[in-house]
Amino acid sequence: MLDRCKGLRVGTLAERLAVTQQAAGKLLKNMEIAELVVITKDAVDGRARQARLTELGAEAVALVSDAMSATEDDNDSPEEEGVSDSSEEDEGEPLEA
Repeated sequence: MLDRCKGLRVGTLAERLAVTQQAAGKLLKNMEIAELVVITKDAVDGRARQARLTELGAEAVALVSDAMSATEDDNDSPEEEGVSDSSEEDEGEPLEA
């Protein structure tokens, strides 16, 4: 969400994540400590806070997006030959505990 905009109000982020403003604020505070976001006062409403990604945060989003895409690609590929389906019964000896 933050990667698709120049900044996002804490309340808007909370709505989109379906969490409380307090939870979104805590998440953003942790991200700010990790230098993934910068939190500033909103230019229109000085009472509101707005978060935007730092360069490090944008790099982290890109890494996660790439990893998710690779995982989705792996899940779309056909099963390897010789690997049995987990729904098939194993006719071998039972394992001892």
